[in-house]
Amino acid sequence: MHLYHPASFDEFLARAAPLLLAHEGEHGIMLSAAADAARSPALASGSYAVLAEQNGRVVAAALRTTAKLLLSREAAPGGIAALAEDALPQARVAVIGPTDSVAAFAAAAGGRWREGLTLGLHELRRVAWNHRGVAGAWRVAGAADTDTLLRWQERFSEEAEGLPADRGALAADVAERLAAAALHVWEVGGAPAACLAAVGPTPHGIRLASVYTPPELRGRGYASALVARVSQALIDGGRDFVFLYTDLANPISNAIYRRIGYVPVAEARELWYAGAG
Repeated sequence: MHLYHPASFDEFLARAAPLLLAHEGEHGIMLSAAADAARSPALASGSYAVLAEQNGRVVAAALRTTAKLLLSREAAPGGIAALAEDALPQARVAVIGPTDSVAAFAAAAGGRWREGLTLGLHELRRVAWNHRGVAGAWRVAGAADTDTLLRWQERFSEEAEGLPADRGALAADVAERLAAAALHVWEVGGAPAACLAAVGPTPHGIRLASVYTPPELRGRGYASALVARVSQALIDGGRDFVFLYTDLANPISNAIYRRIGYVPVAEARELWYAGAG
């Protein structure tokens, strides 16, 4: 088994495709992050990628385009361990990926790690829930929603991560997603009541993220209706499936997504680096 550092992110995607596309949803963030880096010289210049290869095929991959190191599945025993030493300097904020891969990486890399989120990956191929009884309607967000969406994304980030939000980074994300028509709202009485983002398209799927309802409007089905409506629109638009991650510690949201038609397919784990052992 040996390591290979692709000369470009296009090459990373081409060489790793058999591994990544065999479980496309599970590797969806890695696929879209690599594609974004391939299109953006500024992003690619600060990024990192490595492949572990055995007998001419890729058996594990690691990628970093933001603070967290992304790990793939391991297609052969020892694949993640083989790349751990090389990738450790890139993981000295956090590592995230399939549960088994993250455990193998931490064991091989050594050091101290702090537990982060345990996530469930869910995929939908057919919407199972009729949302017609929920007041309001879906629409694509526009520039007039910027302040509301930025405020909500700050709150979402703080709730999901438990850390202060980076307002500048969030503002850039909101602007970029609005320009791409990737932000959606459920509107009630002329005002937004819930939001989500449809981001990170893969060859056959797309991911929902940042699903949020302000506390004073929760419990009325707005976010559920928005997820159902947007998911159906994405399927009708040609996506084979839609996927999303949930915090497995939140049984309420997991039950809601299952009712809409999302099926659990895998688990992921996040570890934060806490220093050398």
